[in-house]
Amino acid sequence: MTKYHILLSGLLILGACAKAPDKPTPRQFNQDPIKQIPFFELLAQDDSTNFIELPLRGDVRDQKKFWSGDFWPLKKGNINRRWNAHVRIGFNHRSPGLDELRTLTQDKIAELAPSEKYDLLMGHYDYPLRKEVNSSVANENAETWEGMCNGWAVASYLHVEPQPKTLTNPDGIQIPFGAEDIKGLLSYYYSYHHAPEVKAKVGESCDARNCQDDVTAATFHLALANTIGMKKSALLMDLDRTRDVWNHPVVAFESEYRGNAEIHDGVTPGTHSVIKIKTTVTYVDEELNQTWVPVIGTGNQLETVQIYQYWLHLDRDGMVIGGEWKSNERPDYLWTMNEAPAFEGNFVGLKDLINDPAPVVAEEEETTTEIVPPVITN
Repeated sequence: MTKYHILLSGLLILGACAKAPDKPTPRQFNQDPIKQIPFFELLAQDDSTNFIELPLRGDVRDQKKFWSGDFWPLKKGNINRRWNAHVRIGFNHRSPGLDELRTLTQDKIAELAPSEKYDLLMGHYDYPLRKEVNSSVANENAETWEGMCNGWAVASYLHVEPQPKTLTNPDGIQIPFGAEDIKGLLSYYYSYHHAPEVKAKVGESCDARNCQDDVTAATFHLALANTIGMKKSALLMDLDRTRDVWNHPVVAFESEYRGNAEIHDGVTPGTHSVIKIKTTVTYVDEELNQTWVPVIGTGNQLETVQIYQYWLHLDRDGMVIGGEWKSNERPDYLWTMNEAPAFEGNFVGLKDLINDPAPVVAEEEETTTEIVPPVITN
């Protein structure tokens, strides 16, 4: 088994709609949402804990990121599925060779699967990506929910929504890509070839019987208020508190103060007041229909809301020092990522398909050297 295939096998667990990459972070911890403990964890060291100063709402849906996308079911062939064709096959393809491609119309080439188009873009007429998907990922016996929702969530978080574009391969063949083709390729890359770099993570996966490591109510509130409200940045959240893992980009929240509660046994030591909070979270969901064009601003951009209720423990200065969940619904964990690195290996061609703005490079200050005339002596 080659090093490449070992890597691919190791990342296969990310292909299903399952957990985020298990990357160690310096902020791993244990916490008990039932028995209150006198600490919680922050996503960033500069996060504020002052309840009065923190915003009660935030929205980051103006950044051209965080787009709905398909989860590309393994059962339907994953990115081998010709989603734009009249007959949407995902298995047993007869992919065109170079001579046949020269006779095909642009409309016919546009019907090919994302994997086929990428192979053609790279000038690979033996279709290595299509073969890889067929042998290692696509599975007609898979469960209907198995796909790449985690890879989609990562791609949606990192990249501006793709636009349709036509690129020319080394043999002069023009390959038309729809927005959905590019989304599928990005989702595949982050599902099976490149584990994203986790910047910070709070909470862990659990099930309903063992939720010792769920994100605490205090951490949840502070993460939303600091990250989305203050820093205008999205975060990813595992919405399901059970063993299932459903990561989605969270793009907005609104918290409502619902009055005070009695100070009771089990509150965090040092608690001066207990306040009731109801928070509505808006997250980006998988799209309803695969489309050639972008979905942001259209009916195919799908967003869903989830309501959470919890109590926060404040000290005498109004600082959040703990909390407790009241609603049965609660997330397992929240996480953020570093910026996307350059594409690697066989996927280097993805750089020509995305629409991300070029990174801002700081201009070096010009330095002038004073010219001192030589001293002439007799």
